[in-house]
Amino acid sequence: MSISDGLPQGFENLDADDKIDVVCDHFEAALLAGKVPRIEAYLDSAPQQLRRSLLIELFGLELEYRRQHDAIPDFSEYARRFPHESRMLWRHFFDEFNSQSPACGVTLIQDQGVPANDTSGRKNSTLGPGGPDYRRVGRYLLDGLVRRDAEGDLWRGFDPELNREVMIRLSPAEAGIGPGAVVAQLHRARKVTHLHHPGIVGTYDAGAEDGRYYIVTEVVEGEPLRQHVSAGNTEHRQIAELIAQVADALAVAHASGALHLNLSPDQIVVDLSGRPRLQGFAVDAWTICGDDAGQLAKLATYRAPEQFVGKTGDIGVTTDVYALGMVLYELLSGQPPYCGVVQEITGQVLTTPPIPLQQCAPGVSDDLAAICSKAIAREPQSRYSSAEELADDLRRYLDGKTSRASRVSFWHRADRAVRRRPWEWLTVLVAFLGIAVACSVALWDDGRVRVQIATQPSGAAVTFVPLSDADGRPLPHRAVAVDAGDVLEARLPPGKYLVVAVVEGHGFHEVWRHVPHPDSNDVPGPYPHQRWSVHSSGLLQRDVVTLPAIDIPDDSVVEEMVLVKGASAFEVGDDAGGRSSHMRPMRDFYLERTELTWRTYHEVTEMLPPFMPPHERAAASRLDEAATYLTFDQAVVLAERLGKRLPDEFEFEYAATRAGTQRFPWGHDAGPGTHWTFGAVTDHEYDIVTFGNQPPIIGLYSNVAEWTSSRPVPYPGAEGSEPDVVDPDLRVVRGGPWSVLQGTPDLSEVPDGPRERIGIPRMSARKGLGVRFARSAVPRVLPEHFAGSPDERRGE
Repeated sequence: MSISDGLPQGFENLDADDKIDVVCDHFEAALLAGKVPRIEAYLDSAPQQLRRSLLIELFGLELEYRRQHDAIPDFSEYARRFPHESRMLWRHFFDEFNSQSPACGVTLIQDQGVPANDTSGRKNSTLGPGGPDYRRVGRYLLDGLVRRDAEGDLWRGFDPELNREVMIRLSPAEAGIGPGAVVAQLHRARKVTHLHHPGIVGTYDAGAEDGRYYIVTEVVEGEPLRQHVSAGNTEHRQIAELIAQVADALAVAHASGALHLNLSPDQIVVDLSGRPRLQGFAVDAWTICGDDAGQLAKLATYRAPEQFVGKTGDIGVTTDVYALGMVLYELLSGQPPYCGVVQEITGQVLTTPPIPLQQCAPGVSDDLAAICSKAIAREPQSRYSSAEELADDLRRYLDGKTSRASRVSFWHRADRAVRRRPWEWLTVLVAFLGIAVACSVALWDDGRVRVQIATQPSGAAVTFVPLSDADGRPLPHRAVAVDAGDVLEARLPPGKYLVVAVVEGHGFHEVWRHVPHPDSNDVPGPYPHQRWSVHSSGLLQRDVVTLPAIDIPDDSVVEEMVLVKGASAFEVGDDAGGRSSHMRPMRDFYLERTELTWRTYHEVTEMLPPFMPPHERAAASRLDEAATYLTFDQAVVLAERLGKRLPDEFEFEYAATRAGTQRFPWGHDAGPGTHWTFGAVTDHEYDIVTFGNQPPIIGLYSNVAEWTSSRPVPYPGAEGSEPDVVDPDLRVVRGGPWSVLQGTPDLSEVPDGPRERIGIPRMSARKGLGVRFARSAVPRVLPEHFAGSPDERRGE
C-alpha cells in the first residue's frame, strides 16, 4: 500500500523539509480520523535519503497519539517491523518506553551486553518488551559493552540530546570505591573537558549515579598504538614522528594545567588518518585498578620513580615526559622496559635503569637513543623540562640535526676533525691527551671525592661518619668533620655515610647519604639517602658531588618522645636460634611512644605506600592505626622528614626488655601476648613499658612488627659470627614473629619474644610491618657517642 496518489501535485519539487511535513500531515490526518495508518506505507512515498528522518517524525506522531489515548506501545512490534532502524528508534524515543509502568504490562528485559549473573550492581532500565539492550546512565544511552577491565566497563553509547555517538566509561562496582574516590575522579574528569586538540581524545562530560561515576568521551575509530606499530613493521623514524605528535598533544594539556600521570601505550590510539590520539586524562587508572595485579603491573612499568616514593613536589610535567619516554623505549626495542609483578617492577623502577636501548635494539641511532635516555632519566631535573622540548628534539632528529640530548663524545668529534685535517689536529690531540690526564689526576687523584652539602638553617657544623661496607656499622674513628659555614665542602672516600649536622642553639639531625665512586656505574636512587648530582666546573676544575640538603629540626622535636636512659652494659640475646647471649653498652636515646600512625603518615606525604595492595588501601583511613606496607627506604625517608631516625635493633631490644631485665615489655609471662591483635596503636594497654616518670612506651611486642636500622650481623660467639660481608639488602625487623609480618598472627610463635630478630629484604612491604622512630640524645660525632659490644671491631 502507498499513499503516493494522495500527495499534492509538485511534491517531487519540494525541498526535503517540506516533503517530510507533507507526508506527516497526511499521517496525522489519518490518525485523527480514527484510522490505523501503517508507517511503512508513508515511508514508501519519500525518497530513500529521507527515510531515516521521516521515520523518526512518523514514529513520534504515533507514540504521541497512543499516549494521549492510553495505549501501551509494544516496542517488540516495532523491532520486528523495522529491524534495521530499531536501535535508532530506541535511542530517540527511549523516554517514551522507559516511562511506561510495569503495572501497565511493560516487562523488564535482561541487558544482553552484560551476563545474566552479573553482580556489578548496575541497574536495569525499564524497557518495553523486546526492546534493544539499552540502559541509561545520566542522559546517555548505553549501547554495546566494549570491554570490562579493572578500570570499569567501557561502553559505546549515544547522547540523545546532541544526537551523537559517545564512549562511556562506567567505574567498577566494587565497594572499595567510596564517595571520596568518586568525587576525586569527577573533579579530575571535569578539569579536562576543556581540552581540545587533534591529538587528544575529547572528554565531553562526567557524572555520578548510584555511587558510581561515568565519563563520556569522543568516539575514535582506529587501532591501539602497539598494534599499529607491530602491524606496520614501523621504522624508527615513523615511531619518532608518532611520539613527537603525542608529545605535542601532551604539551597542550600541560599548558592548560592538566597532567596525565598514567600514560602508557594502552592510552594511545592511532586513528584512521594515522594520527596518534592520547586518551585517559579523565581517569586516575592507578587508583581505580583496585586489586587487579595484572593491570597494576602494566601501569607500573611506565610510572616515574617519584610516583612510587611519595615525592609529590617532584610530580609534574616531567613525570609525563618520563612515561612517554618509556613508551618510546618499548616501541623501539619491541619489549617493555620492565616486567614482573607490581612489587618487582616497582623495585626495578626505583633501583635499576632499563637495559641500554642500543643493547636490545642495535639499529637505533645514537641521537634517538640519547633522546630516549634523557626522557627516562631517573631524576626529574635530568629529563626534558617539558613535552614541547621532547617533541622539538625528536623533530631535530627527524630533520637530520643533532639532538640536544645527544652526547657525542669529544673523542668522536675530534676523530672526525682529525680525518679532515690530520696534521693540523695532531698537536691539538696530543695537548688534549695531556689535559685529560692532568684533569683525571686532579679530579680523583687519591680516590676521594669533592662533596658539597647544604643545611637549613645554614651555618651548621657537619660530621661525615663512614659506614662499614661489610656490615653497615658506623666507623666513628674515620669521621670527617667540617666546620660551620654557608658552603659545606669535604673530600671524602666513596661510600655510605651517617651525616650529623648541628646548628648551635637550634638543634641537630642525623641522616644517611651516599657518595658515589668515580669508577663505578652507580646510579642515583629516588630517596635523599640514595641521591646525588655531579656538576662539572670545567676542564681545569674538579667535579663536585652535591648531596641532598639537610633540614635540621629544632630541639622541640623530642617533646612527645620518651628518653630511654642507657647503661654501661646490658644482656643481649637469649642463646636461642643463634642469638648468643652477650653484654653490650647502650647510650641514651629517645623513642616514640607508639608506631608511626596513618595520621602522622598523611601529614608527611599525600601518597599511599606504593606496595600497598589496592584492596588494603581503606586501612589508611584508620588514622590511629599503625602505617604499614612501608619498605625500609620509605621508613628512612619518613624518619628524616620528621627530624628523627630509625632505632637500631639493640635500642629496640633494650626498650622492649626493660634494659634486658625481663622477657617481655610487661614482664616474664607470655600470657598477655597470646591475644595478639592489630588495631589502634594505643589500644594495647598490657604491652607497655615505662622509664622513670615518663609516659609509657606502647606496643613493642603487640600490634605490628617494626623496622630497625641494623643489618643482621651474627652475634659474637654464634656460628658464623665473623662473616666477610653481611648482605647489604637485609635489615632486621623486631617486635613480632613471621606470622605477624604476614598479617596473620600465629600465637604459637609468641613465646620467642622481642629478642627474636628477622632479617628481610629492604624492599619488603608487608601488612604487619610498620616502624617507630628514635632520636639520639646527643649528636653522635665522637666515638664515645656510639654503642658497641666489647669485642666489636672498631676503627677498622
